[in-house]
Amino acid sequence: IYREIAPTKAISYGHQAEEIALRENLNQELGKIYENLGWVYYRSGDANIALEYSLKALNINEKYNNYEALINCLNNLG
Repeated sequence: IYREIAPTKAISYGHQAEEIALRENLNQELGKIYENLGWVYYRSGDANIALEYSLKALNINEKYNNYEALINCLNNLG
């Protein structure tokens, strides 16, 4: 919900989720986290950071065959 209505809050929550996933070795979950961060940064007008997160998400989601998230990553990159 915050992705669309409160991007600053969404980015904050996304980075908190990233910290938890990295600390707990939840590598597959990082794909979804990075996908969301990529989208929020895109919507916030920061194309460079959006690209960085979207590419990270793409690589992780390809590795784990997470096709739904992979489709979203490709959409974000497009």
